[in-house]
Amino acid sequence: MSLHSQRILLQVQGHSLYLIAWADERPLGHVVLQWPTWPERPWAVEWQARYGCCFILDLWVEPGSRNQGIGRALISMAESLCRKQGHPSVGLHMGLDEGYRAALNIYHSMDYKDLGHGLFIESSPGAVEPVIFLLKELA
Repeated sequence: MSLHSQRILLQVQGHSLYLIAWADERPLGHVVLQWPTWPERPWAVEWQARYGCCFILDLWVEPGSRNQGIGRALISMAESLCRKQGHPSVGLHMGLDEGYRAALNIYHSMDYKDLGHGLFIESSPGAVEPVIFLLKELA
């Protein structure tokens, strides 16, 4: 099953929302918003259980469409949906290599905070990388 099919299935099952920014019929970017009850990945459940938060996963904007506010708009929509569901906060994992610099700038400008848990390793099929956990209070 493709990644996009898996994400749509999880949305149908009520575990998450797959938010996609479009221009006409062309996707420009996406983000996955996981509800706190999402049980399929233990690393997400640990932070979600500890903080009772929604979780943002895989913010991505097509390279030719970056620096136009699309990533910020996707995050804002995810936060709004968390608030509507009554969730007090939203968290995410942030990679630390140079490729994440623009995303880190967006998150910091939108009041996401490093809670001081330090580095830990996120692993998924085909990838292992050091990350930090960031949290934003939505109140």
